[in-house]
Amino acid sequence: MKKYMKLFVIITVLMMGMAVMVKAQANNPRVVGILDPAFYLNQYPDLRDAFGSNEPSARKHWLDFGIAECRQSSQKFNIDFYLNSHPDLVKAFGTSCVKAMEHWLAFGKKEKRQTAGIKFTISNNTRFPLEIYRLVDRNETLISTVPSGESLITYQPGEGCTYISACTFSLQVKVIGNIVTNFYPKPDYTQSLQIISDSFEAGPIFNGEDAKTKCANKSSDVQGGWTGAWSTTVYGKMSVCEIAFLKISQ
Repeated sequence: MKKYMKLFVIITVLMMGMAVMVKAQANNPRVVGILDPAFYLNQYPDLRDAFGSNEPSARKHWLDFGIAECRQSSQKFNIDFYLNSHPDLVKAFGTSCVKAMEHWLAFGKKEKRQTAGIKFTISNNTRFPLEIYRLVDRNETLISTVPSGESLITYQPGEGCTYISACTFSLQVKVIGNIVTNFYPKPDYTQSLQIISDSFEAGPIFNGEDAKTKCANKSSDVQGGWTGAWSTTVYGKMSVCEIAFLKISQ
């Protein structure tokens, strides 16, 4: 009987200790307002497979491993975005999300720095440079240019993005001043855009002015942007326009 009583006491103490630990995790400043356990589990299949819907396990994983692995902890907080969208933090901390988290707790929160958004990789697989704009309420801001054959990684704030619709801002890609695409992002964190080009038949084109009209019309048909290049394939009968367009992969 004493043996069973002793075992009962040990189990009770262990359970009380676990309860204290879980409460401490829930009140940890790294968790409060930063970690959404349900989001965290649903965001990563490996965690969902390991922990199911166990939120205390999600909290523990975030504190023990998730921060160091730069994992997104909620819709409004992504430590990877926080680090990489602020050049001064990249310069100071390199790739360390642990140090970035310490910065957020000590300074970033007070400075009201952006902590979530969308990471885009935009690859230019055309012969021409691309211009990338961010559009909000028809107001465009040039983000960067992407030379032929190169890629751009850009971190864009995610205001106006929800999990049931596209974001309210868009990214606009132009080639030679012509719009290739006006792309409304989905609310996923990481997205990849590839801009490619191809030749499309547009009927006979007789001169540059004629090309402006016919290539613009063909660009509209294929939902792309005319690169300004055209050539005749059958004299008096057929010409082609080189058109850049968007290929999305995730």
